[in-house]
Order: sequence, then C-alpha cells, then structure tokens
Amino acid sequence: MIWLRRGLLALGAVVVLAVIGFNVFKAQIASAIFERVLDQRVGVDPSLELPDGLHVYLCGTGSPMPDSTRAGPCLGIMAGRRAYGFDIGSGGARNL
Repeated sequence: MIWLRRGLLALGAVVVLAVIGFNVFKAQIASAIFERVLDQRVGVDPSLELPDGLHVYLCGTGSPMPDSTRAGPCLGIMAGRRAYGFDIGSGGARNL
C-alpha cells in the first residue's frame, strides 16, 4: 500500500512540474508550434489536391448575437480553379 502512495505522490509531482514548466515556457512553445506550422503551410495551395468539380466552403457562419471578433456569414464556391464568394459579411474577406 505504501508503494501506491509513493507512486501517486510521484505522479502528482510530475504533473505539477509539467504544468509549471508549460506555464513558464508557454510563449516559446507557442512560437515553435507557430513556426513549424507556418513552414508547412506557406506557399501550399490545398485546392490543388481537390478533384475537379464544385466545392462549397464556409468562411464565416455568423451568429445570432453580434460579436465583432467573429466573421459574419460568408459562403464560397470553388468551381474548377475559380473561386466565388457569396453573401460576404463582415470579416468574411479577412478569412478568405
């Protein structure tokens, strides 16, 4: 029974140290993740992998409650290699 208490105490200590370490290095962790994703995504056109045809995408879905941090309604259609935007609300162009 004593080994169970010691094991739980050790596990608790590891969790506490992990939380403290994450909070101390949060900015560096976020920056490293951002740079890794940026290197993978910049200059890549994901639409090249789509099969030919019509594709619908939402670049803003709006909300019943006004919120300046969210994009308004926006609907996009991709036909072949051409993209069209419909019902572009506030913030929709930013998301495009």
